[in-house]
Formats: sequence, C-alpha cells, structure tokens
Amino acid sequence: MPDKIETSDIVEAVEKLPTRLRITIERRFFYGDSLDAIGERLKVTRERVRQIEVQAMNKLRFLLAPRPELVSQQILEKAQTDYGTKELIKKLKA
Repeated sequence: MPDKIETSDIVEAVEKLPTRLRITIERRFFYGDSLDAIGERLKVTRERVRQIEVQAMNKLRFLLAPRPELVSQQILEKAQTDYGTKELIKKLKA
C-alpha cells in the first residue's frame, strides 16, 4: 500500500464519485462556484448542496485514506501544492 497520496489519487477519487457528488466537488473546489450557483445547476436548494458536499467529502476521505494514518499534514500539503485545490484539501483535513 502506498505511503502517500499523489495528485493523481485525488483526481482519480473525484472521478469515482457518483455524478451529483462529483459535480458538486468539481464546481465548488475546482471552479469556485457558490452553493447557490451549484444549487441552480442541480436544481436543489443551497442547503441540499451543502449536504451533498458533506456526503462527497466523506466518500473522498474513505477513497483516499482506507488507512487513516496515511493522511498526514505533509501529504495533504503536497497535494495542495501540486493540484492547487486549497479549499478541497482543507475540507479533507477536517
């Protein structure tokens, strides 16, 4: 099992998400869309987008860290630098 998370691991994990969850993560963190804008796109309320985001983050944590000890500050900082997804990384650390 690898001892670090690479940028490609993050991209691969996002691609494995179900469509609604993937769109929410991509729009929120890669494009910087607001909850309201994503809600309009998905035809749901702002609150529902927030709930979908939480669900997606939980799935990403599972996909990226089947062994929680692998997720360290150093690994997350490297992914942040490589991929430029500061907000996503902050959420993954939470």
